[in-house]
Amino acid sequence: MLRSQTFLAILIGLLVTTWSAASAESWTPDHDGNGFNNSIERAIDLGTLNTAGVNIREQLGKVPWGFDSRDFYKFALPFSFNDWELSVHLDENPSTTMWLEIYDQSGTRSIYASRGAADEDFKLPLGGGIYYIEVKTDAGTAANRNLTYTLTLRPRQVPFVERGGTACRGAPSFGSFSGPAKVIEGSFDERRQPSFYAFYVPYGFSLTGSMLGPAPSSKYAVSVINPLDGAQIAFRNSTLREEGLLLDPGFYCLKIESVGMAGLGNYRGQFVALNAGLVPGRDRNRAQKLADMELGNLTNNGRYGLVSRYIHYKNRGEIPNVSSVLEPAHEYVVRDWVGLEAPEQFYLFDLSEARRLELRLYNLTAAARAFVEDAAGTLLASTTVEGTSLRDDLLAPQALKVTLPAGRKYYVRIEYSSRRDPGTPFGLWLRTLSP
Repeated sequence: MLRSQTFLAILIGLLVTTWSAASAESWTPDHDGNGFNNSIERAIDLGTLNTAGVNIREQLGKVPWGFDSRDFYKFALPFSFNDWELSVHLDENPSTTMWLEIYDQSGTRSIYASRGAADEDFKLPLGGGIYYIEVKTDAGTAANRNLTYTLTLRPRQVPFVERGGTACRGAPSFGSFSGPAKVIEGSFDERRQPSFYAFYVPYGFSLTGSMLGPAPSSKYAVSVINPLDGAQIAFRNSTLREEGLLLDPGFYCLKIESVGMAGLGNYRGQFVALNAGLVPGRDRNRAQKLADMELGNLTNNGRYGLVSRYIHYKNRGEIPNVSSVLEPAHEYVVRDWVGLEAPEQFYLFDLSEARRLELRLYNLTAAARAFVEDAAGTLLASTTVEGTSLRDDLLAPQALKVTLPAGRKYYVRIEYSSRRDPGTPFGLWLRTLSP
């Protein structure tokens, strides 16, 4: 008797344990003998779908092992910058005996439920993530028949609209890259050449940004093109976030290209121009020392390294004490911007002896002139056009020569005389010689 009671207690315990395990799941077991893939928890994992998709051939209804009313499948769509379009097709035999339901990652929220039409075929927009799809029937519909089906799932990435140009000339413009970061997005296919976007920045800047998404440096190459000389200035890699490209004020073109097949599909990048340099003086009281703004006559735009565009600023956080006195025969080069927002820029210098000053103003895309004045604002010289321009996008260079006495403070004033918005970059070359 004791042995029978013990056996009964064990049996009851097993039944309770089995019931507890089953009730922890969301499914109602079929009479198919095993309950295989009959719940969200036991869904067959199809993995991450690619564009080739999957075809699943299975059966419901009356099966050799009992009656099967539902099959669950789990799948994932890659995280990307946009939605996917999932094509779903259910080929069922007999017709109109099964229907579909799609759930989100939780498995509890239905995001699509079909109506049981014959050979269902539909497209559903979905973001990257995990999903579940259920194929189901019921006893009344199955009518003690064996039901077979082929479920086809095939995703297609919905492409971004490609807005980039095919060359720098004529590329769509983002305007100024100063201020909030600009987001650039588009789509590369097998035929797509690099995408180009135009922009400008009215001060010396550090172009900082990145291509977004997983492992972007293996998918994209990013560079800036300087239209003045056609130089292509490459980002060190396309995930550059902390160290930007130091560039002169001016108009530029951003070039984005895919690296082989890895970069095909949608792309997105975020870029911003951060002020990186001395602020030119808008009046005499705020004039910068011309020698302080010196870039050096051998330094190419975009090749300044990581610290500063100015040759005297060699270490981060150190401010050199640069004299305002110009060295004889030394060639000073300044590249800056003047425009409608700040139509005048002032640069200060001194002379230790009487000198003959030679000055050239060049790389102008809109009308401007250079003047040499003293501290009282007396005009001492102004530039005149020198020759003709060999390019249709640049005005002819200008030049002046004037002999100046020592012991006085002088200013170079750049004046914007055009009404064209936003302004023009310019190059300023200057040296002093014995009179």
